[in-house]
Amino acid sequence: MDQHDYRIDRLRLLACFGVVMLHSSHGSGVGDLALNSLFRFSVPVFVIISGYFMLSGPVTGLPKKMLHLFVRMVLCSGVYMLYAGSIPENPILFLLTEPVHLWYLYATVGLYLLTPALLPFVRSASQQEYRYALVLCFLLGSCGVTLNRLGWFPLFGQILDKSKLPVMLCFTGLYLFGGYCRKFGFSRRREWLWAGIAAGILSIAVSNTDLASDLLSFFSPIVVIPGAACFVLFMTAEDVPEKYRALTADASKCTLGIYLFHTLVCDLITPMIGIPREILGGLPAMAVRGLCTFAVTFSAVWLLRRIPIAKKWML
Repeated sequence: MDQHDYRIDRLRLLACFGVVMLHSSHGSGVGDLALNSLFRFSVPVFVIISGYFMLSGPVTGLPKKMLHLFVRMVLCSGVYMLYAGSIPENPILFLLTEPVHLWYLYATVGLYLLTPALLPFVRSASQQEYRYALVLCFLLGSCGVTLNRLGWFPLFGQILDKSKLPVMLCFTGLYLFGGYCRKFGFSRRREWLWAGIAAGILSIAVSNTDLASDLLSFFSPIVVIPGAACFVLFMTAEDVPEKYRALTADASKCTLGIYLFHTLVCDLITPMIGIPREILGGLPAMAVRGLCTFAVTFSAVWLLRRIPIAKKWML
């Protein structure tokens, strides 16, 4: 029996496209800001997908997974350093911290390290106990970080800051949510749909305000909720038609390579597009830049994955 979940492949491709669009919307136009807020759900989706698989049973080869991520990150940073055309003052620091979008790989390794400690809870917790953990992570993590950043409740913010709980619980809650869906299944599809739409509309509404930087972080409720809603909706939708499954699975394997190198491609092709950013608040230029970046990066990664050494160590 085929155990491969092609719905995850489809969802991973959508989330990857969302990340590319995020990094293609570097501008202050109304269209740029609105689309940036609209696609921020993509990062929470990736965290949930990781939890869906990693918390589903015995974890094997965890050190190897983390080593492969680390090697890919360092090699990718080396490519960016070569592209820059000069050796930075501290090349080791550059290789371990640049480009900035690779922070997610460190976050992923952190969640992997937590996995053996979380698995006993995932296996033994009742649905009610699991829901308590999810609510706690959402309130103290997602809501806590957002309220702290807004500074509306200084005393509450100081208490949370001293406890260091919010930052630790934000992505942990999303990770656990993936495990929850795997263990207990999916329900309340309609409620998730409306919650995702409402949060998405709110995120667009605040995208051009002074509160955007605080309310649109990847930890914020109005970003986390659309991510969770997207995951539930895709996982309860019709499966990928059989004739497209092999293609979808093959395309999904390109997502890590796209994530690693899309900002370099975006930087290369942006001067070639030549579309005025002023049109409709920059929306067409941003959309064209994002689509071109995704298409070019996907094509390059798909071809490079046909080279065994590139596939093994970088993509």
